[in-house]
Amino acid sequence: MDIVLIIPPFGNQDARKGFDMTRPIGIFCLASALNDAGHKVRIKDFEKDGEGIEHIELFLKRNRAPVYGVTATTATRFGAIEAARAIKRLYPDSKVIAGGPHFSTCAEDSLRTIPEIDIVVRGEGDYILVELLRVFESNVPFSEVAGISFRENSTILHNPDAPPITDLDALPVYQDFDYQEYRETLFVLEKKVPAISILTSRGCPYQCIFCSVNNSGYRFRSPEKVVDEIELWTGKFPFIKGINFFDLTFTANAQHAKNICNEIIERNLKIMWWAESRVNIDLELLKLMKRSGCVALSAGVESGSPRVLQRISKAITIPQVKEFTEKCKSVGIRPSLFFMVSFPDETKEDLRLTKNLINELLPHTKDITMSATSIYPGTRLEKIARENKILENTFSWSQPFHSDIAGELTAYPDIPVFIDKLTSKEIDDFLIEIRALRFKSKINSNPLYYLRRGAELLFETGNKGMRYKLKLMFAFLRIWPKR
Repeated sequence: MDIVLIIPPFGNQDARKGFDMTRPIGIFCLASALNDAGHKVRIKDFEKDGEGIEHIELFLKRNRAPVYGVTATTATRFGAIEAARAIKRLYPDSKVIAGGPHFSTCAEDSLRTIPEIDIVVRGEGDYILVELLRVFESNVPFSEVAGISFRENSTILHNPDAPPITDLDALPVYQDFDYQEYRETLFVLEKKVPAISILTSRGCPYQCIFCSVNNSGYRFRSPEKVVDEIELWTGKFPFIKGINFFDLTFTANAQHAKNICNEIIERNLKIMWWAESRVNIDLELLKLMKRSGCVALSAGVESGSPRVLQRISKAITIPQVKEFTEKCKSVGIRPSLFFMVSFPDETKEDLRLTKNLINELLPHTKDITMSATSIYPGTRLEKIARENKILENTFSWSQPFHSDIAGELTAYPDIPVFIDKLTSKEIDDFLIEIRALRFKSKINSNPLYYLRRGAELLFETGNKGMRYKLKLMFAFLRIWPKR
């Protein structure tokens, strides 16, 4: 059976500029499973092609199929919805299956408000999608397919969840693409090192309230299969010098991380690599990671307030954060830290603690990112937001939404921001102050480069207007004389 898999346009092109291009591993996994089952798959990646919503119908007119699969993140949900509507306008009898990080977490809402979507796949779709096409071909009832939601006689039904895929080694690797389509570089580093992303695990064992993937059945591939894939890509694309391990948390299982590092060393692979990590890892693991080629690690810290860390179920401590940056620096790994502001019950005193921690960390790393806390479907934060009327009872993820406040505080005016005890002005002022502190630290480390970069950003067009840039510049000037 023919199927077209669609990655929708990124509606906010200014926000898209901040992303490093990576190939769509999730959709590629689906395509591999479908190809193995004998189906003919076409992938259309509107993000990669830089095409907008206005190009959807033109593409569909040239690519008719009995089944379309549409994926989306929350940031691309409106492009996906427009794709579903365009499909049904042109081909009413074609089936529209929605999935991916967004639709998986709000199946009921999506089916209730978007009649053009026939079925929502919840969770990992590799085998579910293959099973669905078997159902379409044989007229077997949908009730036999685990992990889907659908309508039957105007009633929305949710079949039991499909079990997580345990044998990740059995999943095929999709190779039918050209590297130039996704010219990826090693994350964090300014130097553009040609790289490619690899997944060594799925799921996450942690329970952060702002994430929809929390506590989702952590599973991992064997180190042999992981390093086999590294050799596959470096053989196919010899110019690749870096690997981005795209796991949610590469070090969630320390032994798994050690086994991969040892396998890389035993095969004498000369590569550089980056991964996302927890801060609570020991020095010996960091040394081994460095030996195997690790040059940079990113870690979510979120807050400098122990009270907030406990409130958001982060399961780390402030001493661990400090030790992580010091240990990374001692072994020659570049640490990059993520912070967020405006969590439930967060106060100005909590902000003071976060600012103090960032000031303490800046001598060890200039890579500190701060953002306002957005609300995403399927998270405990969404539930808290609804309970506290931060999201109204009538709020739907599928209905048009625009917030000037969200646009000011984040790159996503169409994704609501969690605003509780702090005002939007207090959040904005704090974000600007932290960015000014970070920029000051960077200038101290490399004056010519960052002064030039600052001048470029001042005149660069984007979603942040001149008013915001001037506020940031004045904040920087206020703190510059301070030592």
